[in-house]
Amino acid sequence: MTSDEDVIIEGKFSGRLTCAARITVGRTGQVEAELFGTIIQISGKVKGNLTARQKIEIIASGFLEGNIRTPKVIVAEGAIFKGNVEMPSEEAISKQNPASHQGASAAASTAAQSKK
Repeated sequence: MTSDEDVIIEGKFSGRLTCAARITVGRTGQVEAELFGTIIQISGKVKGNLTARQKIEIIASGFLEGNIRTPKVIVAEGAIFKGNVEMPSEEAISKQNPASHQGASAAASTAAQSKK
């Protein structure tokens, strides 16, 4: 699944999600997937590898079993994380998976043009 808009998961999702914006896994979310986004926030349960261009945040109620690749990581007290962390630059992540950010660039370009 791909999206240029924010995605909120409050149920079950499996597969692959590429999002040019924010991905939020709510408290009732149960995800078995590979996630690519700008910001990923986890309050529910996720099994899979995550790549975020800006940051990944695991809230106190969150559970993640998988690897993280992002420039910034926040793991709240009480959160459960089982995996590895790689912290490359935002530029390096964008080069690895440019498809996840094309929509965001197009939207920013459109917004900038509409302000003129």
